[in-house]
Amino acid sequence: EKKRGAVYPGITGYYINLIGSSDRAENCEQEKGKTRINISRFEAVDGRSLRVSGNLSGAEVGCIRSHYKVLSKTNSELTLVLEDDFELFEDFDFELSKCLSELPENWNALWLGGVAMGKEDFSHGLFKIKATTGTYGYIVKHSFIPKILEALAKENKLADWAMSSVFENVFRSKKNLVKHRA
Repeated sequence: EKKRGAVYPGITGYYINLIGSSDRAENCEQEKGKTRINISRFEAVDGRSLRVSGNLSGAEVGCIRSHYKVLSKTNSELTLVLEDDFELFEDFDFELSKCLSELPENWNALWLGGVAMGKEDFSHGLFKIKATTGTYGYIVKHSFIPKILEALAKENKLADWAMSSVFENVFRSKKNLVKHRA
């Protein structure tokens, strides 16, 4: 068992998980043993019961609202957000610390998985990106959260596309530090 919070005292982590998805929560509890970041369960918004209009399904709106809620809650300078089907890279802490050390001072968010679009080579371990698919693993600076919340609040695009619409100084690790569990 790794000592929690030792390497990253400024990062708070959450995994978004529906009540009743205890199998996924168990996987998350196991996966978080791969990092020293303190990661807590955050109750997801169950979209299956939502009445929605427009192009998005209840589940998609539930996803948007879950990310909105977790980002609204955090007071941490850096917040790691994971969805409950995440899998961490075996040497997660080592690779993440390398990526964090390569970020410029004015970075706003770091995506740890997903398909990056409009990417340009930035450093040994990072791409600078214009958009991404996937919201299952990312770190965001507290100062950038209001922009993301504003985009998510519209509920007119999938969560990843809404977030991507406000990307500015956002980066992506070249290695998939967080993977989607199949």
